[in-house]
Amino acid sequence: MKLKSIFYFLLTAVMFAFTSCDEEEVKSTHTDVTGDVIGLSFKGKLVDTKTAAVFCEDAVISFAEYEGENTQAVNFRFQSASKGLDLAAVVNPAKANDDIVFSSGNNYPKLSGRLSDGALYFFVPLNKKGEALSNAATCVTYRFEGIKQ
Repeated sequence: MKLKSIFYFLLTAVMFAFTSCDEEEVKSTHTDVTGDVIGLSFKGKLVDTKTAAVFCEDAVISFAEYEGENTQAVNFRFQSASKGLDLAAVVNPAKANDDIVFSSGNNYPKLSGRLSDGALYFFVPLNKKGEALSNAATCVTYRFEGIKQ
């Protein structure tokens, strides 16, 4: 019985060892879209994701060229004059079907968003006082809803 088990284990291991993918099947769908978003600016409002209360209605998000080693990143800037906010970060844009999605990855602050049909939706973490985030434990996430200027 023990010999049969070892035989079947080795047979399975050999089958997996010779399994490979055809290079024709592995096609990259990645498209660099940084050029599509650099220079774009959006105006809208910030809404609390838990209470749906409007935090501010003069929010502006803009994207500018990032001049670091990673060429597929853009500078993100969020501003609100009424709240005195000016938040900057580096985000990575990527094509997802007909939309462009954004993520700051493991960078701080944690940001994510989606550009769809000229409308931008972005999640912006701030502290409970509505200031630039200083501690993730006190985070309130706001959803930016805006249109291209």
